[in-house]
Amino acid sequence: MMFKAAGIILAMVVAVTVPAFIASASDNFEEEELIVGASPKLVEKTDDLNDYTLIYTYEDMEQIRKAPSGSYKLMNDIDFAGKTWKPLDFSGTFDGSGFAVLNCTVDSVTSDTRLTYDGNMIDYDTVFAGFFGIVENAEIKNFSLYGLNVDVHVKGECFAGGMAGYMDESVIENCTIEGTVSLYVDGKQIGTGGAAGFGNGEILNCTIDTTQICVDENVDQKDEQFMGGAYADGYISLARNYITIRGFDSDHGYVHDGGLCGMFIVYPEDNYYYGFFTDNSVTGFITFFEDNEDRRAYCERGIGEDMSETYDAWGNEYDFEADERFEYDEDLLPHTCENPTYTKEEKSGICPDYGHTEYTCDLCGYTYNADYTASIHTPIGVETLVPAAEGAEGIDAGKCALCGITIYEKTEYVPETASETTAAETTVAAEQTTVAEPETTTRPQVNHTGSNVAARIIVIAAIVVVVALIAVIIIVSILKKREKERLRRMKAERRRARKTVRK
Repeated sequence: MMFKAAGIILAMVVAVTVPAFIASASDNFEEEELIVGASPKLVEKTDDLNDYTLIYTYEDMEQIRKAPSGSYKLMNDIDFAGKTWKPLDFSGTFDGSGFAVLNCTVDSVTSDTRLTYDGNMIDYDTVFAGFFGIVENAEIKNFSLYGLNVDVHVKGECFAGGMAGYMDESVIENCTIEGTVSLYVDGKQIGTGGAAGFGNGEILNCTIDTTQICVDENVDQKDEQFMGGAYADGYISLARNYITIRGFDSDHGYVHDGGLCGMFIVYPEDNYYYGFFTDNSVTGFITFFEDNEDRRAYCERGIGEDMSETYDAWGNEYDFEADERFEYDEDLLPHTCENPTYTKEEKSGICPDYGHTEYTCDLCGYTYNADYTASIHTPIGVETLVPAAEGAEGIDAGKCALCGITIYEKTEYVPETASETTAAETTVAAEQTTVAEPETTTRPQVNHTGSNVAARIIVIAAIVVVVALIAVIIIVSILKKREKERLRRMKAERRRARKTVRK
């Protein structure tokens, strides 16, 4: 009987609440207005894109020169093969979005100069080479250079770096530089760096894998030469970088080489700065000679020569070799075969890797990578980020299932044909004629949102819980009454039994 009562009560709960819920949901679907647009996540991305000038092609990159202080966002990998890139002076924000420039060749220097300083605080008007030339008050992030080839021959003072020749109060973060930086120079102040040549700022969370060649072409002049895995000279702080360097330095002056940097010096003389070198990893070697009787020959696993000592340094790991040579007749180079032949091996480019060809010299075993191809992604969850409109392309976006970066794709506007437009207008007119209501019966459209549905569900759920609790209370009350009745009857039977025994 008890279970029967409970079943009846629960059946009543279901009978009352389920139809109410169905009616609520049905009412919502009937009256809710369909809004064509993007989810909050995509709206946020759209706002983000609106903050940038979007870069898709080599020509788009060239346009940055007209507004170097702007904000730019790279939307896909770009192959620079077959083109020669002039160093880009920059003072804005460049977000690579996880994409790369491939096969970039730089063979020229900046038109403008900046002052650089040696260990004696002597300053020099200097030109620079790199993907970026002179970088000031800038942020460069989430950007990669694969197959980079900076190859500069110049007279005068010059610094070359993979990402930037010169940086001032700027940040390079979450970037990858893979390639070669070569400087053949006749000057008093010269140097190469994996990410930067000379300057100040910060390099953070980067992977820097470079072959560096610095050749002093003036045997009669005592120059100041610098080479570093991350940068050549200055006071750039470094944290959480993975640095691989294969350095070849032929100098007839004073050598300052290091796995992290060639020299740490805070300039100018009255300036103060406290920096950091933390959690960096250095792998590789620098092979060098210093053709100079007044020898310095600084070559260390971290900082070649430390002129300021105003920094924290901890957590750095080194697997570095300083390889000094004492024959000065021939320049030190990665390979010296006069007529090399190479074995080629193609590497696949499934993300996060980039496709490329590995070349190995059949004579000396020297190996290098070139001919990079765009990484192959697998986008999922593709949605329209910006709808295409007449006269304007749209943008679709999805996440790569393998590496997680956002993949963008342009979409073209497709106008309706005349027949489609006529058919649509006819259908709409027919529907309006069939279902039109008198003005007196027309009611305004109600625009329900997701919050209305949620509120109704919460109210219904609360009713279910309350009714269920009432049912439990009733059942417990019935059980208690029955238990009391059972105990009363047992006591009465015991009294009757005792009376019977006494008689």
